[in-house]
Amino acid sequence: MADVLQMQYIPTVKKDANINIRIERELKANVEKILQNLGISTSQAIQIYFSQILNHSGLPFEMRIPNNTTMNTLQNTDDRKNLHQFPNKEELLKDLDL
Repeated sequence: MADVLQMQYIPTVKKDANINIRIERELKANVEKILQNLGISTSQAIQIYFSQILNHSGLPFEMRIPNNTTMNTLQNTDDRKNLHQFPNKEELLKDLDL
């Protein structure tokens, strides 16, 4: 027997607030292509995003600030400190015990 998708009518809530944003043209176009394939509008996608922020009491994905070790490593790399150089891939793999 085939699965049946049941849809429930949910009354719409009056939408009386506007959001105006500026965004890169290429990003907007690429996202709109994806949303079109999903069958939803940009407004619907933003509504979903806001609902998920509300449901999660924050962003619906993880955002992290790097820990001190990572921050120090990034800074050292930028400063070109404590860098390890290898003459070839084999030496690098050997140093990593791989």
